Amino acid sequence: MTLISQIDNQQKENLLTIFQFLSVCESLENNQKENSYKIIEKQYYIPLVSFLNQLNFKIYLNPLTFFDLNKILSNIMSTGTHIDLFGYFIKLTLCQRKNLLNIVKFVYDYQQNQVDEKSSGDIAHRYWNDYIDLTQKLESLLINENTEDY
Repeated sequence: MTLISQIDNQQKENLLTIFQFLSVCESLENNQKENSYKIIEKQYYIPLVSFLNQLNFKIYLNPLTFFDLNKILSNIMSTGTHIDLFGYFIKLTLCQRKNLLNIVKFVYDYQQNQVDEKSSGDIAHRYWNDYIDLTQKLESLLINENTEDY
């Protein structure tokens, strides 16, 4: 949660969408009913996670950023999202938690290093676009409506 507190609110919302997606996918009944979940999982989620699991992220948090007034205000505004993220996180399997932690590290590293300002040929930029595509596909599934029972 400390790492999540250091990323911007849009990415917190994107992560929440992924957490909700995984929670819904845990239900065999839902997996059988919703083929679109399986398609997104195979085409977007699994390739992203496979790539990120090969990386060895070295995350160094700068303690001074915890005193950044903008981040403090941002985190106060997103307290509900933090609670929701934690709630979904604890319901997932250990493997899913590891995968999500790598996604969180990737998002943090990407934002800290401002990779998006590098050339579009950069592999991190390509996978960032894949991450954004994943979140957009998941948002189109209206996952929020399907997670209320979980």
